[in-house]
Amino acid sequence: EHVDRTADSALAAELFGRLSACLATLERSADRTGVFHGRSDAAGDRPSTPFAEGGSGPAFLMCGAYRAGAGMARALGRELEADRWTNAAGTLGRVLRARFYREDTGLFADTPTRALPPRAPTNAAALLWGEVGAVEWARLAEALASGACEPAETPLEAAIVAEALFETAAPEAALACLEAFFCGMAKRGATEFWEQFDPASPPAGVPAAGRPY
Repeated sequence: EHVDRTADSALAAELFGRLSACLATLERSADRTGVFHGRSDAAGDRPSTPFAEGGSGPAFLMCGAYRAGAGMARALGRELEADRWTNAAGTLGRVLRARFYREDTGLFADTPTRALPPRAPTNAAALLWGEVGAVEWARLAEALASGACEPAETPLEAAIVAEALFETAAPEAALACLEAFFCGMAKRGATEFWEQFDPASPPAGVPAAGRPY
């Protein structure tokens, strides 16, 4: 994002090798359909966020990584990698559309088998980086703006939801999402990014409310 907005080609060149290695690691972690497999929580009754076992959430993040990599590669004149990652993002996006999109709700599910409520982070990531048509995009935008999905549960998820809300011209909802998590962490004394944080937790419960990333 920084490279895209600043045209900082020196930084792009410095980071390109690391990005290539990162994408190669993600590719090795995917199954034959391109869906990333992470871990489930101990109870097994819902996917641990954002890395659901066989889940769509991290795979949409992978789509975003491919698209970011393609943009950086194109900025550096590396058309071969740019085309490869653009095609990979499109292929993975179509797999996710076929595997996780629910026609009855117009939203994406986190898992292909378990009946869980649609979650805002998953559908925000689908809107930002997935392969969706104009009608599907509009449905996702409406669901996110109206709060029809289960909300974000971590600061990382909140950032994804906020980005999608800004993208769909819902800045008030985006700012409210960011304020709840990031201002909430700051008010509780955070000096670094917390991996886990419940903005509804009581202020007195600082040690339990946040865990450093």
